[in-house]
Amino acid sequence: MSRRRWLLPAILMMILVPTLSALIFSGFGLYQQQRAMAGMASRYAQSLARSIVREESGASNESPLQRHRRMGLFLKMLTLGPPVPGWIATVGPGGIKLQGSPGSKITPELGLAVNRAFASGEMQLLSVQIDPHPPSAAAVYPYPDGVRAVVVVISKFLVPGPMRDLVFLQQFMTIGVSAIALIGIWLLWRWCVTPLRRLAAQVETLHWGRDVLLAETAPPLPELQNMQEALSELSASAVDRETLKKNYVGDIVRTQEEERTRLAREIHDSPLQTVASLIQRIQLAQRGLGRPEIDRERVGGHLAAAQEAALTAVQEMRDVCDRLSPPWLSLGAVRALEEISNRLSRIHNVAVTAAVEGCADALSEKDVLALCRIVQEAVANSARHGHAASVEVKLACGDGYRLTIADDGSGIDREFDPEVLRVQGHRGIASMTERATLIGASFSICRRPEGGTLIAVDIPAGR
Repeated sequence: MSRRRWLLPAILMMILVPTLSALIFSGFGLYQQQRAMAGMASRYAQSLARSIVREESGASNESPLQRHRRMGLFLKMLTLGPPVPGWIATVGPGGIKLQGSPGSKITPELGLAVNRAFASGEMQLLSVQIDPHPPSAAAVYPYPDGVRAVVVVISKFLVPGPMRDLVFLQQFMTIGVSAIALIGIWLLWRWCVTPLRRLAAQVETLHWGRDVLLAETAPPLPELQNMQEALSELSASAVDRETLKKNYVGDIVRTQEEERTRLAREIHDSPLQTVASLIQRIQLAQRGLGRPEIDRERVGGHLAAAQEAALTAVQEMRDVCDRLSPPWLSLGAVRALEEISNRLSRIHNVAVTAAVEGCADALSEKDVLALCRIVQEAVANSARHGHAASVEVKLACGDGYRLTIADDGSGIDREFDPEVLRVQGHRGIASMTERATLIGASFSICRRPEGGTLIAVDIPAGR
């Protein structure tokens, strides 16, 4: 897990390193290009100034034709300028311009360089910025006569304008794209990776089923916010399910204890008392038989009472067994619903009627038992909570089966969520829902328009 944790930062570094390298090398290449062009411009200005002075001075043995050609070339350069961007001028002491190509201008800075050249007799090199010309390299070279000097100013951008613009555009685009990529990586780290890692750390330290994920701040990205909300809902659902599980186990234990208590009470109140009476009658009969003079009539009365008590005990025990495991389930859904309706009518003092439409022979004993338990719980709720006077139970058979239980009680005032009810401790509706689920049926409960409650259990065909 720790290795995978660094996978996303490693991927970002794989993107960051080439992007940052492209930005650094593009910037360094642009800087080196500027330096190289400035050096080339300076060397060209030096070479051109030296050549002009040397060529114009000429040799002592040159012919007039040679001097004419040389002077014609020099005058052409003074008229049209050098073959590269820049200008040429001849100046006197103090920087006074004598001749110059178009755009030539002697600035105070050049004038000081001219004076230094006259004073030292050596070439002076400097960088100048003369509007509207771009940054340029200047060379001031004095003539041997000491009264003139040539000034050559060459633009540091030696390449033609379109090519120069293309080179600069390429460099600046590379730098711009790299800068945008770096900003994007930083935003990705801040808005995506950091919140995602923080969320992952919270999930790792979360005790599922006990803690609920509560985020301190909402992530900037909606996708991360949706993920955080989903994890929060999952953690809350895990807590609810854990609570439901604990309550469910508690319900099972409580139900078992209640059932044991009820059985003990029923056995103690009815069969046990009857058996005790039976034993007492038998003892009285034995005493009568042990006397010297046997009162046969009295002994017969005790034996008759004992026989009646035995028959009563058998019937009471049979009733207890019937309630635990109804024997009439094997007789089919029709008889089962009739029997359970009659019993519930006597127990709850409610008029319970049962009707079956169609053939219900295909229902198994498991299905019939589940339906009877649902009817039993529904009638108990109608009598206990709805204060109903009558309950109508109907089983419709056709394409599937539909059991409806309708009462005329006070009805319900809201929709029920079985899991929420079980968490809150209300087991009746949750138990009916579970019974329906066990046989593959759907369960619904609602308020009747005319008043009362309607419960529907639908068993689909071909489960």
